[in-house]
Amino acid sequence: MARDTCVTTAAVRLMLYYPFWCELYYTMKVVEDYGVRTLETNGRCMWVNPTFWETLGFDYKVAALAHETCHKMLHHCTRGLDFDPYWAGIAADIVVNTLLHQNGFKIQELGAARA
Repeated sequence: MARDTCVTTAAVRLMLYYPFWCELYYTMKVVEDYGVRTLETNGRCMWVNPTFWETLGFDYKVAALAHETCHKMLHHCTRGLDFDPYWAGIAADIVVNTLLHQNGFKIQELGAARA
């Protein structure tokens, strides 16, 4: 299920309006996975929970793809592996969401997906 997934329409919007993020997005394999809570990445793959995905508005879907892509761009998947995973994840999400907001993405309130 590499590209024909629930995220395809949002990926097209990412391509049209945010080509930089799209270039990085298309370097990852996207997999629908009910075993993850929301979305996750290791920098090579992106896992998307289709049930969670359907709860998002379209602009948030586009931002969610860019969010996971930013984790790849900023090497969050490989840097600081000896950090506490919980706090490192929160810190990384703050950085990513701030960057996305500054670049015109519509993002959910910080921490909304962690609750």
